Amino acid sequence: YWVQASICSILDEHGKIEKFVTIQFDITKEKEKSLEAIKAKEEALIASRYKSHFLQGMSHELKSGLNTILNYSQQLMSNENDKSSPNTIATMGIIKSANNLSKLINDVFDISKLENEKIMLNISEISIREFIENIRDITLSMVRENGNQLVCQVDDDLVLPLDEIKVRQLVVNLVENAAKFTKEGNILLKIAYDPENREDKILYIEVTDTGLGIPEDSWNVIFEQFTQVDKSHQIPGAGLGL
Repeated sequence: YWVQASICSILDEHGKIEKFVTIQFDITKEKEKSLEAIKAKEEALIASRYKSHFLQGMSHELKSGLNTILNYSQQLMSNENDKSSPNTIATMGIIKSANNLSKLINDVFDISKLENEKIMLNISEISIREFIENIRDITLSMVRENGNQLVCQVDDDLVLPLDEIKVRQLVVNLVENAAKFTKEGNILLKIAYDPENREDKILYIEVTDTGLGIPEDSWNVIFEQFTQVDKSHQIPGAGLGL
């Protein structure tokens, strides 16, 4: 039981204290809430320390596995004479995907960024043609898995300032999502300036496919985590891609 009390003295006609008046307020609920907040903060700090230790350990384990994949893939490449064979193309895709994932791990497991909720942009001049070719190599295996074809279109040989890792992961997610929900169809990846206003250099990245499509009444939920529009198709995934 908690109270907040104020005590005031009452003086008589000669200026001497005659009596005291006490005013009390029941602050039990407020005090309990305050104590609960302090406890929750302490528990959050402990959980944050455990999370940091977990992420550091997980980062090491993931990087070790990726390095093994990269080493074996590079050995396969060195033993392959025909650089245009399907096996070579697939191996190149593995190497680029592994390198891409390695860079993402470095970004995700930067503890200071996670704790401060800050993600720094690393802007550099990027050739969009090389950028789109890299995405094609990364996603080619998944695109072909369902008998699809990936068509890439770039207006010009554009060189633009952007954060390559973050934009590439965004586009890769879109292309892989299209490949997953399309069978024996076409996927179009197009990167171009706004045709009606090229002076402002607003870049449009479009991914279209001939797959299942998304009903209009589901557009408001597709960007929520762990959400899939239609589970009846039994397509694997956690609902995190978009």
